[in-house]
Amino acid sequence: MHSLGGRAEVLPQDLSHGEINAQLGLESPYTRAVEAFMGSLDAEVARRLP
Repeated sequence: MHSLGGRAEVLPQDLSHGEINAQLGLESPYTRAVEAFMGSLDAEVARRLP
């Protein structure tokens, strides 16, 4: 990712892929962390997040 000029972060979760799919977007510290990262990538994305 970095060699292509992008950014990535790993946010380990003790959840299965299906559990992440079901829970991401619900009010939680995990959702807030993902939204904060997404918002840091692009000003327009940040503007559209809660």
